[in-house]
Amino acid sequence: MIPVKLILQGIQSYRERQEIDFSALTAAGLFGIFGKVGSGKSTILEAVTFVLYGDSERLNSRENRSYNLMNLRSEKLYIDLVFRTGRDQTEYRFVAEGKRSGKHFDQVKIERKAYQWMPELNDWSPISADNPAEKIIGLSYENFKRTVIIPQGRFQEFIELRDADRTRMMKELFQLERFELSERVKRLLNKTDSEWQHLEGQRKALGDVTPEMYAQTQLDLQNAQALLSQQKEQLARKQNEEKAIEALMKLFNRLVDLEGEIKNLEDQAKEFQQRRERLRQYELCQLELKPLLDKKADIIKQINREIQTQSETKTKIEAIEKVLSFNQKEIENLRPNYEKRQESQTQLEDLRAIVNVKKGEAERAKLQKRIEDGKQKLVLKQQAIQERKKQYETLKKQRITLREALPDIAQLSEIKAWFDKKENLLKDKEELRTKANDLVKKEGNMAEVKTALFTEELQALVHKPTDNQTFEAIYEGVEAARLQLQKEAEALNPEILHLSTQKALQQYAGALQEGEPCPLCGAVHHPQILAAETDFNTLIRQLQQRQEQLKNTASQTLGQLEKQLRMVEKDLALIQSQKQEVKQTWDKKTEEIRLHETQFIWPAFDNADRKPVDLALGQAKVTQEQLVNLEKKLEAEEQGIEKDETDLKEKYEKPIEEFGQKIATFDGAIQQSINQLKVLEVNHFATIEVEVLENQVEKQAQEWQNLVLQYEELDKKIRQQQQEIGPLTGQLTTLKTNLENLQTDLKQSEDRITDALKTHQYESETSVLAVLGWQLNLTQEREIIVEFDKKLFAFRKEREDLQQATKAQTLDTEWYAQLLKDIEEHQQTIEKWTREQGRLVDLEKTQAQQLQKQAELLEQKAKLELRQADLKTLERLFKASGFVNYVSSVYLQNLCNQANDRFHRMTRQQLRLEVNESNNFQVRDLLNDGRTRALNTLSGGQKFQAALSLALALADNVNAQITAQENFFFLDEGFGSLDKESLQTVFDTLKSLRKENRVVGIISHVEDMQQEIDRYLHIINDEERGSCIKLF
Repeated sequence: MIPVKLILQGIQSYRERQEIDFSALTAAGLFGIFGKVGSGKSTILEAVTFVLYGDSERLNSRENRSYNLMNLRSEKLYIDLVFRTGRDQTEYRFVAEGKRSGKHFDQVKIERKAYQWMPELNDWSPISADNPAEKIIGLSYENFKRTVIIPQGRFQEFIELRDADRTRMMKELFQLERFELSERVKRLLNKTDSEWQHLEGQRKALGDVTPEMYAQTQLDLQNAQALLSQQKEQLARKQNEEKAIEALMKLFNRLVDLEGEIKNLEDQAKEFQQRRERLRQYELCQLELKPLLDKKADIIKQINREIQTQSETKTKIEAIEKVLSFNQKEIENLRPNYEKRQESQTQLEDLRAIVNVKKGEAERAKLQKRIEDGKQKLVLKQQAIQERKKQYETLKKQRITLREALPDIAQLSEIKAWFDKKENLLKDKEELRTKANDLVKKEGNMAEVKTALFTEELQALVHKPTDNQTFEAIYEGVEAARLQLQKEAEALNPEILHLSTQKALQQYAGALQEGEPCPLCGAVHHPQILAAETDFNTLIRQLQQRQEQLKNTASQTLGQLEKQLRMVEKDLALIQSQKQEVKQTWDKKTEEIRLHETQFIWPAFDNADRKPVDLALGQAKVTQEQLVNLEKKLEAEEQGIEKDETDLKEKYEKPIEEFGQKIATFDGAIQQSINQLKVLEVNHFATIEVEVLENQVEKQAQEWQNLVLQYEELDKKIRQQQQEIGPLTGQLTTLKTNLENLQTDLKQSEDRITDALKTHQYESETSVLAVLGWQLNLTQEREIIVEFDKKLFAFRKEREDLQQATKAQTLDTEWYAQLLKDIEEHQQTIEKWTREQGRLVDLEKTQAQQLQKQAELLEQKAKLELRQADLKTLERLFKASGFVNYVSSVYLQNLCNQANDRFHRMTRQQLRLEVNESNNFQVRDLLNDGRTRALNTLSGGQKFQAALSLALALADNVNAQITAQENFFFLDEGFGSLDKESLQTVFDTLKSLRKENRVVGIISHVEDMQQEIDRYLHIINDEERGSCIKLF
């Protein structure tokens, strides 16, 4: 990340807009930011980290960060940072804008936005992702402060981190979480175990199928298929014989059926002859006579319609003539008044104009009265607004006075934070003192527990330890006692053996008889037989119990003692470790308090007394509350003045102007109405009320409208009625002519019907209508007759053919019955063996699939078992982040080696940094035989050199991760802990970084630094303008 430009306004001590162009600074490689204490140097870095991450080193979210970031004399906060980063050096822009609430002085809302420069658009494009800075730069807020911009007091944080925190930081910086494979391996192992269990379940579910079982099934299937084929051949021969007999039987049966069918049809022959005659007569009447009868009927219907229409037309003409006569009389009565309608219309329009004149004059008088009243109220309102403006100016002067009296809240907050940190450090030391006392008590208690373990019984075996005796010496005493007890137990074995032998001899002696050989020596004479007085069983049992007691004491009692001693030793070792840790922390806190005392840079206050600071903060809070209340009053007055001025314009000035415009409009309308008068004069109606005139106008208008409407309606009806009579008269004449023509057509039709009846020998029209009443379907009836003839002929022909075919043939019913029985037996046998064949086919298929599946499952199981073994090996390797910690240790060692390139030179080849087994830093002192010592033993300057070397190495590695072409490193540190020679060494190191394509920025108040750096910014805190930046 390389900064390009930074704009500041309204943040902490920066009141006015200040702009930093980093191009000249970064081009120099090494630049500085210098100024007095409190001038605003660190605020520049504070602005960069806040605009990027929305977080602040000195202020957290609980401390009303937005309010405390903004300058108390500013109403607006603005931060604009442009930088480039990445392999392609893409430019990005981050902007933070804040505005103070007009109602609440201590409420400030800040909004942050991010952009990316798009060359193809030649403009900035918004970035909508969450935490854009972390994604673009590749660093979290905490790691950004450790590797790129290091705030004041955080420079040595990396070397002071604990092992777990440092490992976590390494994981974040170098993405070591990609080596965190434990859970993934565990999931794969669980998945593999589940798959193995599933395969094992599948294999067991297959059953115990063997290749021998599969071969036997194939042999059974072949036998079944051969037997089934033999049965099918025999069945086929029998079925062919059956088909031949069934065919002959069908012929005989058909012959019998045909005889019956033919006799039935011959019985119907007379009936069908009658149907043929009826069909002939019906067809004749339908084709020759029916059209003549239909035409006569149509003519008669037309004659009746014409007569009906003629009667209706006469009736319509008479009704219309009657109404027409009445309307003509009515319109003659209305005509005189209708012809005078123009004169009435003119008089009515004049009356309407006079009504408008009288209404306009009344409204004009009302408006004139409202204008006079409004002008008086306008003057009073203007005077009240001027008085309110004077009060507003007085409040503004009071606000200026309060703002000038307001102290530097940011400085007071810093001093308060210094006292808070001091109290916390002192509190931490008191807690450490309490913890140390508790550990001493625990140590004494454990010593008493150790002593109490050695009871009087145990002291007979092991000497009671002294206070200075080591645990190893105690363990040696316990082991010696155990060996002694084991030796005593083993020493009893010969005595037990001797007694057991005596017991056996005693048993043999009791069984000896004189003259019989001894089973041991063979002698037949036994002059002195062993007496049976001693109870060897009791003696042996007593010795065995003693031996068992010695063994139990050696293994259990002394074993339990050793186990308890080791627990006491472990607890004491833990207490010693905790005491050492408390001592180290005590020393660290003491050093932190000493360093913290040196950071008190406010001569106006005493570092031993925080009461003046709290009083000043309290007074500042009171002043702020007064300012807030005053701002509320100012806002209320400003809004009141704006409302009064708006009311003045809207309620008084604007209405007066509108009333004047309306009066002018009324004057014009009145004059226009007077000019429109034709027959009447306004003066003649001066004493008549407007309402009376309006009623008169409305009455006359209604009477005139009714007259016109009634006259025009009658005129329209008369014209319509006259138009209707003409067509009806012509229609009556046409109807008469048509009726005469139809009478002639009817006579001709009757003559043609008479001739046709004579020709076809029908007595009258009634005889024809009777035949037509049959309503035969000619096509259907003809088809039925033809079908009957065809069927009778076909049956006779088929009977003749069958008689010829069955000539000299007979049927054997007994042989046929036996044939059917044989066929049924064959079918049952085939059905039985078909089912058996199906069963064997399914069994063969199932067994083949099971054998194949078994082979596949065994192969898969072998692969899974191999995979399980490999995954278990990986599980042990990656367990408890072991691999990540190992990789982190490698990274840390490489980082240490890289840092030594500078640290070794800075210390004139006297010191080197190393990483111990606990992943903590230590120093190898080459002037003292290369012995190692703790990092805390370094002087302040040496520790600064070590921290600088590690910080630069860490920045190199981080920038290598994000593939930056240039490296940027900013350090906010006073450098006051270095002597002049160490300061020169550090400065030479910083200047040498320019050769490594690195940009380094330094914030310091050390004058020697300023003299050595060519390009730098100088910060001055002006009382009126705030912090100002000047480039040198």
